[in-house]
Amino acid sequence: MRPKYHLGISMAGAVSAGAYTAGVLTQLFETLDAWYKYKSTGITFTTADGEVVHIKPEEMPMHEISVDAFSGASAGSMCTALLAVCLAEGSFDRLYETWVKKVDLQPMLTTSDIAGKEAKLYSLFNAAVIEEIAEGITTFVHDPAKPWPPYLLEQIDMYLTLTNLEGVPNGLSYSSASTANQFIQNYADYRRFTLNKPGSVLGVPPDSNKLDPAAKTSAAGVQTWTDLVHASVASGAFPFGLKPKTLSRRKEEYDKREWYFNYQQKPGTKPEPTYISSAWAEGTPDVINFQYVDGGVMNNEPFELVRRRIAINQGLWRNKTEGNEAAAGVLMVDPFPSSAPGISGSLIKEMPEVPQLFPLLFGSMRNQALFSQDLLYAALDPAVYSRFLVSPTRYELIEGTYTPAAEPLASAILGAFGGFIDESFRNHDYLLGRRNAYDFMRSHFSLPVSNPIVDYVGGDVLMEKYQKAGWVHLLKNSQDVDEQHMLIIPVIPANAKAADGNTILKEPVYPVWPEVSPARLEKLRGLAYQRFERILDVYIDKFTDSWFSEKAFNIAVDKFILKEKWFNKKWDAMIDEPLRKLKLLK
Repeated sequence: MRPKYHLGISMAGAVSAGAYTAGVLTQLFETLDAWYKYKSTGITFTTADGEVVHIKPEEMPMHEISVDAFSGASAGSMCTALLAVCLAEGSFDRLYETWVKKVDLQPMLTTSDIAGKEAKLYSLFNAAVIEEIAEGITTFVHDPAKPWPPYLLEQIDMYLTLTNLEGVPNGLSYSSASTANQFIQNYADYRRFTLNKPGSVLGVPPDSNKLDPAAKTSAAGVQTWTDLVHASVASGAFPFGLKPKTLSRRKEEYDKREWYFNYQQKPGTKPEPTYISSAWAEGTPDVINFQYVDGGVMNNEPFELVRRRIAINQGLWRNKTEGNEAAAGVLMVDPFPSSAPGISGSLIKEMPEVPQLFPLLFGSMRNQALFSQDLLYAALDPAVYSRFLVSPTRYELIEGTYTPAAEPLASAILGAFGGFIDESFRNHDYLLGRRNAYDFMRSHFSLPVSNPIVDYVGGDVLMEKYQKAGWVHLLKNSQDVDEQHMLIIPVIPANAKAADGNTILKEPVYPVWPEVSPARLEKLRGLAYQRFERILDVYIDKFTDSWFSEKAFNIAVDKFILKEKWFNKKWDAMIDEPLRKLKLLK
């Protein structure tokens, strides 16, 4: 058997653009399924000039893929949990059904979570619909008749990032210190799950939680699957917008957490984990209830967790990066990759006053938490074959020329909450994700044919047929020399037919730019205004302690703030104007 290419998938935070990530995942795994299904039968297709090409079973791409690990932040965590369910269920339909059909703004604007003026307000949006969707995901039933895909590892590690509002305590002791230990808190948390092949007897690490598809033979919830979905909701609890989430954690998840440090990397040594016991206060229970918000606050692109895992699975500290020896890679799906910075020293033109200082300071602390020296180093090397990025690209026909759109996602407005406005927005982004994944696999996701995983392509017959199938391309290798590259995931040609005459794998099209109706926007505006009024009522009551002061405050608010004319102006600036600018308004 040929050496396998180990693949990890990391999914960045995206709020409503999780629909885009869902589209990327669906296309990726459907393409893998199609390739593996027809390995044993071969395929027949027609080239652009009308030549009929038949690739025999023994001529089909013979290398192997091993999907080893997933990680997600925020919406990426929700996609991670859904992907685990899809793999256990044997269908990827839930990715579309959940992200496109179910997650919608209208129920988020209802006021069922604000029972009266004495109610506690946990979020600007009603998060009840998110909880309902999450509970529905856990009702899946595993079908034992569906085989475990051969491209999946027997155990797949999954990491969902979390922002722990309390922090996990760690003690630092110094041998020369005459005072008590120093204590530090770790707020950049995560929860680890291990998805096992049905029937696998392999145990899971003590800091992980076992997900067994075979245990889900009925709609009854199995606790670890419920924990997975709840962790994904916590990871997606966008601060202020959505309600924080309480999760129960075992001490062992922290005391037996695997740590790997750079100083341990010595020639010839294999990675071994270090365990650091947390400095729990006396009386801390074994099951601790922590409060969590969006994992993207501390780690929005959880690349390192997956990179480390697939390296360790090979007995390595780091994945090999040169094109002729790379045997593993991390695919990052990021709907909102960071924009290029402005000219240094020109962004903050004046000394900030106190009101301006807080957002600047908060932003700098968050971005510093996301900074990675290792990622910066790897980014400096264009020859790295162990990390890949899929991010949104859409083209517009302008004066007869297709030009990259300045904003490819319909969900980009309203702080990335825009996709919740209308199903057509989420459908567009989902379809765009499918198309971008298709193009990425056909054009970029490849290895030089000098790599041992794909060096079988060197023969003239295979090379010619693979070129006609679009599986081999001439690209620059790690030494900046032209070399033939073989696709890591061969994409079956779009006109290839199965024995029954049906198309094996359809080519996704670029979706039509969607539009929302004025009637839909007017309905949402009305709901938003009602929720806004209810939220103000709650806080007016909290901040006033007498009938007179409450009455006076109400009059002031109604006169200067709460007038519907003022609200409409703000709504137009936040919703209508961006929609018009992107041509999303009918």
